[in-house]
Amino acid sequence: EVKLGATALAGMDERVKSNVLATCRASLSLWADPLVEYATSWSDFSIGDLVCAEAPVTFYLITPQAHADRLAFLVRVFIRQSVNSLMEHEHYDSRRRRKRHRLLLLLDEFPKLGSLPFLENAMGEMAGYGITAHLVCQSFNDVFSKYGDKTPLFDNMHITATFATSEPTSIEKVTRRAGKALEMRESYSDPRSLFGRAHRSTSQSEQQRYILSEEDVRGLDDRKQFLFVNNTKPILADKIRYYEEPFFKARTGDYFHGVPAAYEQRPGAADLPGPASIDWRGVRAVCAPPEPFAGVRVPKPRYSGADGPAEVPGAPEAVLAADYLTMAPVAALRADDDDGSL
Repeated sequence: EVKLGATALAGMDERVKSNVLATCRASLSLWADPLVEYATSWSDFSIGDLVCAEAPVTFYLITPQAHADRLAFLVRVFIRQSVNSLMEHEHYDSRRRRKRHRLLLLLDEFPKLGSLPFLENAMGEMAGYGITAHLVCQSFNDVFSKYGDKTPLFDNMHITATFATSEPTSIEKVTRRAGKALEMRESYSDPRSLFGRAHRSTSQSEQQRYILSEEDVRGLDDRKQFLFVNNTKPILADKIRYYEEPFFKARTGDYFHGVPAAYEQRPGAADLPGPASIDWRGVRAVCAPPEPFAGVRVPKPRYSGADGPAEVPGAPEAVLAADYLTMAPVAALRADDDDGSL
């Protein structure tokens, strides 16, 4: 294929060839970044591990906000390869391993990735392959700007959660999604007569109205949300804030009681699929602080001056006394390790 492509390129007109080369350079310029080249040069897991490993595996793909636009193409490539690989077979991955777990594809602020036509087309078939998509966006306009107002993305959503908003398009979509209801309304008429005597007539009729008004959507309490589930009437639900719930607080809190654990991201210390080595609800630390940590004593600093930096024996010169309190457990771990590595 490479030879055929090179032969076809060599036989092109110079003007056409220059356009083709410019397109190729623009598409491949991202890989000129040494960090991107290194990050994509090796992998210590396969996509099938997400659904075929003995223990469930979570893969986090996070890009710095300052480089989000530049790396959006790389994220799109990864998502497309992952979805295509997991949708090759209903019960097996690309290596013929049986699928053991379902997969949650959580894309936060997914409109920032640009248009994903493959995801739009696969939304209706993902469930059959054990994949559930959870898409998060700021407003309907964010989606319409990338996919158009006729996108079928919302047609394949089983559950839709919305919060208070002041954006007109989103308000209209929410009120229409809630639907209409019938209510009985009375009307009165007071006919006038020549002598001032008349009888008021009353009539009743069924009228349609939207269940939610614009004021209901705009003024929704910050602790509430609307849930729209297929085959179910609209639900007014309470928000669950992870930092207020004991279960989630236990997962986000520090396992080592205020002492930061030491983590390292490198091939030799990667968090490979498999049972967690410590009982931390599925989170694995590379190493743990010494026991008991309360017995670790920090040397008293020697001050070089009234306002000057503190000097700590055995600590790097650039580390101040205040920083040494945070780095003490890491330094102790390195001292106990035979090979000097984490």
